[in-house]
Amino acid sequence: MWALAVAIVICWVVVVARLGGFVPWVDVDGGEWVRRMPNGLASVDHPFHTARAETLRRAIADGALPSWIASHQGGYPVFFYPLGAAWMTLGWWAIGLGRLPIEWAHLMSVATIAVLPVVGFVLLARRDRLPWTVPVLALVMQVVVPGAWWHGGWTELVQWGLVTNVAGAAWLFAALGLLIQMTNGGSRRWMAAAACAAAMALVTNPRSVFGLVVVCVAVPLAALSVCRRDAWAKVIVRSATVGAVSVLLAAPVILPLVIFRQRYVFVHYGTYETIGAYARSTVDAVWWPVAVVAVIGMVGCWIPAWTRDHPPAGMRTLSLVAVLYAALTLASSGDHPLVAQLEPTRLMPFQRLVVIALAAGTVGWVSERGLARTVPSATLRAGVPMVAAALVAIFWLRPGGPALPDPADTRVPTRGMFAVQHTGTQSQVSLEAAILRAEATAAPGTAIAVIGSDLSWHQQLWGPRWSPRRFYYNDWLWYWTDLHAGTPGYVADRGHFYPDAEAMLDPAYLRAHGIGAVVALGPVVERANEVAWLDPLLGDAEILPYRAWVVRDAIPTLTVGDRGVVSDSSVEGEWQGRAAMSGDLIVRQQAFPGWVATLGDEAHSPDVLPDGMMAFGDVGEGVTISVAFRNPAVTWVARALLMIGVIALGVLAVHRSSDIALQSEGSR
Repeated sequence: MWALAVAIVICWVVVVARLGGFVPWVDVDGGEWVRRMPNGLASVDHPFHTARAETLRRAIADGALPSWIASHQGGYPVFFYPLGAAWMTLGWWAIGLGRLPIEWAHLMSVATIAVLPVVGFVLLARRDRLPWTVPVLALVMQVVVPGAWWHGGWTELVQWGLVTNVAGAAWLFAALGLLIQMTNGGSRRWMAAAACAAAMALVTNPRSVFGLVVVCVAVPLAALSVCRRDAWAKVIVRSATVGAVSVLLAAPVILPLVIFRQRYVFVHYGTYETIGAYARSTVDAVWWPVAVVAVIGMVGCWIPAWTRDHPPAGMRTLSLVAVLYAALTLASSGDHPLVAQLEPTRLMPFQRLVVIALAAGTVGWVSERGLARTVPSATLRAGVPMVAAALVAIFWLRPGGPALPDPADTRVPTRGMFAVQHTGTQSQVSLEAAILRAEATAAPGTAIAVIGSDLSWHQQLWGPRWSPRRFYYNDWLWYWTDLHAGTPGYVADRGHFYPDAEAMLDPAYLRAHGIGAVVALGPVVERANEVAWLDPLLGDAEILPYRAWVVRDAIPTLTVGDRGVVSDSSVEGEWQGRAAMSGDLIVRQQAFPGWVATLGDEAHSPDVLPDGMMAFGDVGEGVTISVAFRNPAVTWVARALLMIGVIALGVLAVHRSSDIALQSEGSR
């Protein structure tokens, strides 16, 4: 096992080195100045996830867990975009003792997610008594075969930064390996570990619940072929128990999503029009030689003549998971998806891991069983998967190709582990400086609008990294409601962006969202310098390309009548102040069950305005105002279910009853 551990560590070190994790800080030289900047991942969605981790860190530092994320485009309840991946980043920040930037912590979290599937690879190889080199081969394929932006490989995780999707698949795959181990001896501790891994998958990406159902069905079906008949019922019960406990542990995420599903408007960006399109995507996700070997293994693991002496329970489980998961994906495609919020292309990362494990297991099975008579040395047979790993790495890591592939090019990259954009650039220095000037100058309680990205898509989403204010963007990646006061031409179901970014400078838009400062670049700069209601904010050393302006006569999030209510805003979206005049109280955050305003001594629920924001009725001059988001009642039910899940997990972990040998003697 030491050789396997060394190989895994080497793979992880290579990934960290390629991502730049051993250089947490870099000096950016601007000629007349030098700034020390974090060396984080900057491409596509990484700014969003890094800023969310910083929001979580601030909340914990303030002694609270966030229920409402106020900073993103009008806010959202935290269970609509759970914080599982952010917790992983915060774990790495803690490992760095808080002395290294959150950007580094996110990068290390991404590196960990890249190699996390090895847990499942190791357990599956152990179940089928395959050489230790088999999980190494599988890990190499997972790391170096890039796939396209929805396939779960390097392209999706590192270039596109779709961290929650890939991490959820990795945790679910680990749960699959742990659950299969449970059938190899019946240990309830395996069940506890599987439930924890599955729960992590659910709180990282709730879509994982569909894969979890497939896993909990496939494991008993595969066990039927290798277990004693009198023990098969126990496998069913234990698989169902793992699924139930994991759902209980994830109840604070799952239950509110189910209850409030009608309020979640999901924009679909892709689907599989035909079975052929799905098949091509499956092959592209893993590389055609890997797909061919995997198909051979899917069929071969069920042929009695090949598996009579030792039925490969792990391989059979993987084959059933692949078939059932493919059926689920196809059922979710087309004009009538299985679930409205389920985008079928986002299911590919878990399937990719299953196919890779099948391919690696097939190579290991052939080398261990097929060569047993001709190659008596177990060491030499174990070398076959290692040779295959070397060939895969040589092919995908060969020189050539663009140094920084363009994310807008949706074709599958021709090289693996390619470089991506990092934060140590003059553009990032400029954005940080502009936002800090806006934060220091904008009127209290107002928001900041950031228009345009230079370093990569969604660079503007770094805003909450440097300021606890609310933020609005012209292109904001994700949102949960179509009730939004956008610029002219904005249509929610076409995507979360404004067709005319310059329209964000209109006074009506700025007032509608309580924006007190604007940060922008490109053509918007010239327009912003022309309008009378924006005053430029010039620093001691202006750094291109971003500029900042303060909004004259800006109004904050809370207003009574024509005047703002001076207030303080927390991470969770809580405001306090006193009415300076009589009038209607307007709160510029998206309405959702749980919002309440305390006016004097009376609590009031909001009326929802046409743009989704909130009105709380007439308020008298001088009245003390407190507006806060309180967890809906369903979240307290979910927390009670969580406690039940924790108790059940403890019972599984410490139960000392004798384990039941589930395998028949002929299949040992």
